[in-house]
Amino acid sequence: NPVYKGHVVMPNPASSGTGFLDVSSWMQIWDEQRAWDYMDKLHENISTYTHSGSKPCKLAAAGETTVGVSWPFRG
Repeated sequence: NPVYKGHVVMPNPASSGTGFLDVSSWMQIWDEQRAWDYMDKLHENISTYTHSGSKPCKLAAAGETTVGVSWPFRG
């Protein structure tokens, strides 16, 4: 959604296990082309890629970004 352009933070899949898990999950639940299409569109809205998996949610909780992409975990 273009309304979120510049308002999404996501962990970098090349340096964060959480980011890698996000990407690999999308590749597994959708066919490869749909996953790449989704990630291309998501990338247009990303303001920052972090090295930390929890940082996007912490930034969203602090009001520093609108959307923080992470991974749900019940511990």
